[in-house]
Amino acid sequence: MRAAPAVLVVAADGSGWRAARRSLYALAAMAAAAWSARRLGGTAGPAAAAAAAAGLITAVLHARCAPAPPRRLRWDGAQWALAATEGDFAAGSIRAALDLGIWLLLRFDPAAGGAAQWLPVGRALQPAAWPALRAAVFAGPAAGGDTPSAP
Repeated sequence: MRAAPAVLVVAADGSGWRAARRSLYALAAMAAAAWSARRLGGTAGPAAAAAAAAGLITAVLHARCAPAPPRRLRWDGAQWALAATEGDFAAGSIRAALDLGIWLLLRFDPAAGGAAQWLPVGRALQPAAWPALRAAVFAGPAAGGDTPSAP
């Protein structure tokens, strides 16, 4: 079996990823506020108002946060590596957490230990590398040692 081709892509917090994350945070805050208000004996009206306020505050606070800096993700045919825009690559492993066809959410676990990093990657930012990236994410290294050269 052949290994997936070598690939180098940029993982960046695009506007779609930030909007999805902001929506999820707001929904979680709304659910917690509504549950708390109802649990404390409130009626539906005050619970809904508390949920709306919590969701709005959370969305505004998240919008004020700076996006994560872009990172470079590399597959050389044998292992994954991640680097800041101008930094050195660190080896690790990748797992697809969410696959929407034109967009992937990847989890990078550094080989040296440390916190996992979540990498949103979309086809729109790198259409030429997209097929090779998907092949590398889902195929992994070859058993026979057929490794391509790095990009």
